Amino acid sequence: KDVIAKSMDMSDFIMKKYLDDLTDADLKIVPVEGMHTIALQLGHLIAAERMFIEYVSPGLSPELPAGFADNHSLKNDVPDRKLATKDEYLKLWSAQRAATKKALDSVTDADLERLVLASKGLTHDYLREFAFELRCDDIEHVLEHIAAIHRLLPNASANGANGRPPSLSSMLQR
Repeated sequence: KDVIAKSMDMSDFIMKKYLDDLTDADLKIVPVEGMHTIALQLGHLIAAERMFIEYVSPGLSPELPAGFADNHSLKNDVPDRKLATKDEYLKLWSAQRAATKKALDSVTDADLERLVLASKGLTHDYLREFAFELRCDDIEHVLEHIAAIHRLLPNASANGANGRPPSLSSMLQR
């Protein structure tokens, strides 16, 4: 359980660092025709996490604004999508993450272990590997959405100052 919570904290940190210097306008840039904007991907992550938590803990997640999930569906071609501001996304993300952590806190380690073992039909030895996969999947899912634009931009592999990757905002301005 602690590994899952730490994984969530890590993905929060990484996502917020990626978004740190981006403006509302940056979130709505379509870098390559047919690619989703960062705003759309953020909304998708928020709506998806809410959906998963509502499956296991109905009523625990905060309500989303009317039409939010449909506006942020990656499957729907929604004309005139209503996208939020960066601050609105961050508030919704934080509220949903708090609900997700509350759902996680409500499960004991023993219950989580039994749930995992029962659903997988596996032995106790699998838990370490499962916890590692959960950590990787959470971070990977967030990074796939937040960093998708980074991979397609010119010089995306080039390092910026101090050996750190350049900020998304500076790359979007190239």
